[in-house]
Amino acid sequence: MFVLRIEDTDKERNSEEYLNLIYDSLTWLGLNWDEGPGSAAASDPTGRVNAPAIYKEYVQKLVVAGRAYEKDGATWFKLIGERSEIYDEHRKKTVTKVKTAPFVIEDLIRGRVERVEDEDFVIVRSDGHPVFHLVNVVGRHRHGHHARDPRRRTTLQHQASTSPSYEAFWRGSRRVRALPRRGSRA
Repeated sequence: MFVLRIEDTDKERNSEEYLNLIYDSLTWLGLNWDEGPGSAAASDPTGRVNAPAIYKEYVQKLVVAGRAYEKDGATWFKLIGERSEIYDEHRKKTVTKVKTAPFVIEDLIRGRVERVEDEDFVIVRSDGHPVFHLVNVVGRHRHGHHARDPRRRTTLQHQASTSPSYEAFWRGSRRVRALPRRGSRA
């Protein structure tokens, strides 16, 4: 089943024009979604997961459980593990590193993939808007799906305890991944 969800995390660059471009491009490629915008089966006919009250509810659960905290006006997801302070030459400041176990994904194409997430990360920006990692996790959790990315998977593991198998999306021998958009901020 192909579920199309539009996760509105960038209010400044979100418009009906861009949404229509996404829909038209997917249709032109022959990718027709079973659930989402314009689908009779859509639980949310717009396909958007834009529910501030729902995000606040999930963030509050994380705060109460000691898995999120506020710093510099933003809400951060707290990793569990031994903490140490180090000076980061690149960022020219002291940062807190967290010793965590690696995230292991059994990928059907690449095999065993490991990655270590070693710093707490923002889940709600200082302007009050949730970041993609939180929006994606909440949407997936509410629809019974699972997260592949370590940050989203870490956040999700607080809500669910399953570890599914995943297939990487490859183009030739090069993995295609989404990059942060220019001008994005925490």
